[in-house]
Amino acid sequence: MKNNKLALTALAAALVAGCGGSDDSVSFNTPTFDARNLHYTYPLDNQQQVAPRAIIALQFSHAVTADASNFTVTGPDDEAVPFTLKSVADGRGVVLTPDDALKPASDYKVVMNGVTVLGETTTFKDGALNFTTRAALEGPIETQKTAASFEVESIFPDDGQFKSMDFSSFRLRTTHPIDASSAVYGDTISLMSNGEVVPALLLVGRTTITVDPLEDMTPGDTY
Repeated sequence: MKNNKLALTALAAALVAGCGGSDDSVSFNTPTFDARNLHYTYPLDNQQQVAPRAIIALQFSHAVTADASNFTVTGPDDEAVPFTLKSVADGRGVVLTPDDALKPASDYKVVMNGVTVLGETTTFKDGALNFTTRAALEGPIETQKTAASFEVESIFPDDGQFKSMDFSSFRLRTTHPIDASSAVYGDTISLMSNGEVVPALLLVGRTTITVDPLEDMTPGDTY
């Protein structure tokens, strides 16, 4: 498995938004990870594309005594989010379930207050668990966007945290729904090498594009 240098060209201006014409970056060096007290959170800190109906789950190293008063969940404009709390895993975990679906394409924050593990107060290292919900899958077109302008929001692999390999496929996510008829491989989107279009399979989803080279790429070459 060898690395490849990547430069994927997407002519995003030609990929018009669909539905009538009206980037997942998760850090695995998350500040919520605490090997002594807090083992795991869902969502992860700074996670994107979280489902609006998602629960919030925390797993601790030992049993904790906590109720809803020990947690605060806020959304856009610092609006409080009502939720119910359930203790799970013999007291080593808690699940917060919002009473209603969260707003699409919005930022949320969870704060712990006075939760103790083995007598030691436990909280998120940066003070809060932050995450962003995905856009709506239906309904008004504005709720289906994650930004005002139509652009590529993320690409995987990105040659940053995740390196491209000779066998890599490339997955792009856009800020608006895509008109699939406007995504034409070799025209509006291409994977290039030495000035030539690399033969590849193009798959277009609602807000995703996958470019899958038909053959392994040459290690060390620039694409």
